[in-house]
Amino acid sequence: MTLFRKNFLVLFMVTLFFSVPNAYALSTPHHLYVISRKLVETVGGTFYGIFVQGPKNVKTAYHAEVWEQEKPEKRGKLKYKTVGVLRAPGEEAKGIIDGITDSVKSLGSAGKEFISIFFGD
Repeated sequence: MTLFRKNFLVLFMVTLFFSVPNAYALSTPHHLYVISRKLVETVGGTFYGIFVQGPKNVKTAYHAEVWEQEKPEKRGKLKYKTVGVLRAPGEEAKGIIDGITDSVKSLGSAGKEFISIFFGD
């Protein structure tokens, strides 16, 4: 084999190696995969807000209200525990709203991916 053929063969193999992953990066199956992920996020966003983010917010607010008072003698008092419990419905509502907002954002992203299938990237 001549030197030209060896160099050509090496150059050809390198070109194939680096061009294949880029050719399928944003193909239709990729868009469909992203759409499916976003639709699952759309359905699960509200449930995430209710069952995960809301309780996290409640726990953080209660801890801040009861145990993060400036004066050490005020920490853990019944008065602050009561206020912490009374903040719980509002914190849960904030978590639900965050979940719904994330759900709508995911639905919008899925719509943009669907449009990208037909009109390019």
